[in-house]
Parts: sequence; C-alpha cells; structure tokens
Amino acid sequence: MAATNRKLVKSYFMPAEHAELERLVLQTGLSASELVRRLFVGRGPLPSVENHQVVRDLMKINADLARLGNLLKLTLDDSDFNPPAGVDLQGLFQDVREAQQLLKAKIANL
Repeated sequence: MAATNRKLVKSYFMPAEHAELERLVLQTGLSASELVRRLFVGRGPLPSVENHQVVRDLMKINADLARLGNLLKLTLDDSDFNPPAGVDLQGLFQDVREAQQLLKAKIANL
C-alpha cells in the first residue's frame, strides 16, 4: 500500500486496554498499528511468537536429521565399512527420511 493512500487514525485507550494492546503486540510480534488494522478488518488468526519459536526449533531438528541422513548415506556408500551384526543401516536411513517428512508436515501445519 502506497504511503499516500494511508490515513492516520488516532485512538485513545483506557490503561487496561492499552496494557492488553501491548500484551498482544508482544505475543504476535506485530506493530500496534498492524495489529489494530488486522483486528479491525478481521484478517484471519493473529500470528503467535510462540509458533515462530516452535517452527525454528522444528527446523533445527530437521537440519539435524538431514545431517544424520547424510552421514548414514556416506556410511552406506563406504565399501570398507562393515556394520555390526543386527544393524540395519538401510532401515535407519529410511526412518530418518520418514521422520523428516513428518516434521515437514508438522511445520507446514503451524
């Protein structure tokens, strides 16, 4: 939206209302102006800072799984490596891939 199309709107709040506005600003990570605008026009659910942290944490886990998968792939490609008896590296590699798929789906739902 171009700056020339925007209009300034002043509003006065009671102290408790202002405190609630500040709480929502911290909770959502939005500016007070954007928060009021979204509430006024009813643009879907407000974002949550907690969700952003959860997504970041899940992305870190996904990166760790990718590194583990890459190490397993290098191990599987190494012709000199003999896995211990009863260790199924192919199955473990598949488990890592499935865990990554599940994490990606969970992240997309957040």
